[in-house]
Amino acid sequence: VCDAPKREVREGTPILFSSAGADQPSRGSDEGDKNGVTLNHVGDVEGCDCIIVDDIVDTGEKAAATAKELQAGGARRIFMLATHGVLFKGAVDRINKSPIQEVILTNTVPIPPHIFCEKLVVLSVGKLMAEAIKRVHAEESLSSLFECRTNPGPSTKASTSK
Repeated sequence: VCDAPKREVREGTPILFSSAGADQPSRGSDEGDKNGVTLNHVGDVEGCDCIIVDDIVDTGEKAAATAKELQAGGARRIFMLATHGVLFKGAVDRINKSPIQEVILTNTVPIPPHIFCEKLVVLSVGKLMAEAIKRVHAEESLSSLFECRTNPGPSTKASTSK
């Protein structure tokens, strides 16, 4: 799911642009799945590895519905990246039951250990925030912080905890 404008992509890389309604049931809509999540996309995913990108995972309904649609379209593997993992009650169960193989989140919202699952990977934004604060304090540019790096830094593989 990409709600952002098109970004530059390596030449020859196939892209599927998809948009979905908010990650919550829509009111009075006949479109979408039984939870009211409306999906619209253009492109072919058959045999492709797919990455769902979103800002927040809260109920997990939009993520699960998108993944099911990608799977129905013949996607080979499905991954998800999101900045904030709010993870309301039931979200982890929806993710676990979905065809998503791995969900990568940041630690901008604390994720209690009791809701971790094997599919979750949590990346720390601590060093990034510290560097941003340092640069703002020193009146330096933040531009280089937005450049892609090949080594994103430490991550934490979430483990199942009961």
